Amino acid sequence: MKILILGGDGYLGWPTAMDLVQNGHEVMVVDNYYRRKIAEETNSQPLFDTPLLDKRTTLYNNLTGNKIAYRIGDLQNHEFTFSVVSDFEPDTIIHYAEQPSAPYSMRGFREAQETLSNNLRTTFNVMWAMIKFA
Repeated sequence: MKILILGGDGYLGWPTAMDLVQNGHEVMVVDNYYRRKIAEETNSQPLFDTPLLDKRTTLYNNLTGNKIAYRIGDLQNHEFTFSVVSDFEPDTIIHYAEQPSAPYSMRGFREAQETLSNNLRTTFNVMWAMIKFA
């Protein structure tokens, strides 16, 4: 099965991708590094460095022999979202590409608006991409 994981750089997305590819599925992860941007903006760095997806997928592919494809881009951009779905033609889409509403959105109006915009636009674009291409 071809599985597209949105938010593939995240805490849930990457382990899901590794599990699915090890169980024989063709997997592509998509991310825009939004979580990393917020961590940098709020000075809340991770306990250890995590490679970006280009290096992470290469390391994983070399260690396991299993390939995880990736695309970097903003799913709020409908053209990007449509191209990912139409090019990959997934059987299933797993959507983790949302910013949790807390605690970032509780910092202020701009952060709350940014979180809402990201989450709604992304989901809207994914729904339309599924209608048009999947």
